[in-house]
Amino acid sequence: IIVTHDISVVAYLCGVIAVMYAGRIVEFGPTEAVMRAPAHPYTMGLMNASPDLDQAVELLVPIEGSPPNLAEPPPGCRFAPRCPFALPECRAIDPEPYAVSPDQRAASQYINAFRVPGFAKAIEAMGYETFFEKTFSGHVDLALIPEAEKRQYIADWSQPGAMAAMLNWYRGSKLVVPPPGVTVPLPDWLLNAFAKVKIPTLVIWGTKDPALLPVQLDGLDALVEDLRVVRLPDAGHFAPWEAPEEVAQALAPFLAGQTKARAPAA
Repeated sequence: IIVTHDISVVAYLCGVIAVMYAGRIVEFGPTEAVMRAPAHPYTMGLMNASPDLDQAVELLVPIEGSPPNLAEPPPGCRFAPRCPFALPECRAIDPEPYAVSPDQRAASQYINAFRVPGFAKAIEAMGYETFFEKTFSGHVDLALIPEAEKRQYIADWSQPGAMAAMLNWYRGSKLVVPPPGVTVPLPDWLLNAFAKVKIPTLVIWGTKDPALLPVQLDGLDALVEDLRVVRLPDAGHFAPWEAPEEVAQALAPFLAGQTKARAPAA
């Protein structure tokens, strides 16, 4: 563990970074992802205040103001008095830690594995058919997967660069999966940041999914105005294979309703 105010040192030496301000972690993630696209204004400020040896910069940009008195911290976000993006609510709302399910945190660790350099080569050495069976057997009865679909998966993965491209989705995503047991505060910039989804939305959820647990549905109704959730108690991650009739029964009235809504008046 390296503790420093010099973010360039962290960028050079560390694979994972936790940015702290006034005693709280405000941003956490793979160092490369955080440095490439910082999300919190304090992280941005640290980077703007550090020299870039690859570019000619006439003047570094300091972070205006001073850190708060931790004996009497200000209400709301502790960085708000110094933040150029602060809104009135930032000075009133105290960011809370993520309410993370330990089971979901553990179930999501595969994302970090996919980001390990050389993982595509390891899969290639293992063999794509073995990777298919090891990966899918934890989520679905392999007997339910049509042989033609299995062969198509393996053929697609076998194309030059295809597996690396799939893994790059996880590597390029800003999704952060901290280690189990680590409490990560909700970044200040996320508070009240999401506009409501106004289009009709149907969610078909296999409640036996070991990768995406039902806790993912919590609070969704606060973000989606017209939300319908269909829970499939006997299906998991691959519901169309495990419960095709139930999936079709859920889709049919939803799609029919959307078709009628778009049809012109007679």
